[in-house]
Amino acid sequence: MPVPEGTGTTQHHPTREAPERADTTSFLAGAGHTIDYDRYAVPDHHHLPCLACGLERARNDTQPDHYDDGLCTTCREDNQPGIADHTPGDHTTARCTFITNHHPPAAALALLRKDWRHTRNPVERATIETFADTLVAADTPHNTSSALEIDFGGGFDPFNPTHTLTDTELTQAIGTLERRIQLADNEAIMYGPAPGITNTPSTVDTEWLEQELTELHAELTRRSGLTVEQAGTEQTRRASHAHDTEKWSTSEQRSLGTRAAEADGPQL
Repeated sequence: MPVPEGTGTTQHHPTREAPERADTTSFLAGAGHTIDYDRYAVPDHHHLPCLACGLERARNDTQPDHYDDGLCTTCREDNQPGIADHTPGDHTTARCTFITNHHPPAAALALLRKDWRHTRNPVERATIETFADTLVAADTPHNTSSALEIDFGGGFDPFNPTHTLTDTELTQAIGTLERRIQLADNEAIMYGPAPGITNTPSTVDTEWLEQELTELHAELTRRSGLTVEQAGTEQTRRASHAHDTEKWSTSEQRSLGTRAAEADGPQL
């Protein structure tokens, strides 16, 4: 029996039309973006590290606006540069653009590789790969088959974190990665999310560990082909780079402490 009209109990038939006051609701959402009703339309990028300090960010570390500036709370309060305003759907492109514009090619490639390993979305990975391919093509006019073959003229590159490792640190890093790959299942149980209600075992992704291990082995092979003079020169530059980095870090900490004291001190 149909419900008589005018009784106040007319049945509601769902339609594809926008809800009433949709424009007002979108305006109240801020930044001109429509509301993400199901909360899954745009991927969450807060698992990516801070663009300034490189540390992992808290899940609730977000700005009141809808776009992610890529910074943690500490770096944001310290007025570190972040990603400019953008639509949430273009966050990966905006983040890659920021990285390539604010870092040398070698350092940008290392950061893009780090973001690629933290990302599981195929579309976002493809975007990162496009930026990486552009950097590799611009930095290597000669023909190369892969990024692993880029040896920067066979010398020490201070922007390559693998090159800055000492021989002992490189050997230790290789051993650590080999053990992590062997114990990947145990590591996933200890540090991964709680298991689901199904009995189907989930596969552990060790691809990024294997890629990093391949890079370390390639660096070890490169060093084994150096002459005694070349190895000594690299070791000297490596020690000088470590000293300069430590000196810069100390001066930066003093500067931060001075600014903090000035900010907390009494107004004269």
